[in-house]
Amino acid sequence: MPDQFAIPPRILSNGRLATVEQGSDQEIAQRVNIICRTPPGWLDGRPTFGLQDDTFRDNGADVVEVERQIRALGPDVYARVTEDPSLLDEGLDQIDLQVGAAQ
Repeated sequence: MPDQFAIPPRILSNGRLATVEQGSDQEIAQRVNIICRTPPGWLDGRPTFGLQDDTFRDNGADVVEVERQIRALGPDVYARVTEDPSLLDEGLDQIDLQVGAAQ
């Protein structure tokens, strides 16, 4: 498959931009990273792309929405999203994302 630019962009020692293979686990992880860091409404024409900042959301992060956004990337993406709410009383929430190319 063709290569795509690595995100975040970085320049290699030979002066070229780093790339990742399209459809690889690394490229899919980059796409998920972009979803997680982009607030909804930030991209023109894609008002539902991205995730709300759930920092002060009651009962922790919206795991269903996180999984929905990742699954919208396409059938080539494997995703498992789990949450550990055991520290919610202390104001902490942890989401475990395991993503990669679907087999």
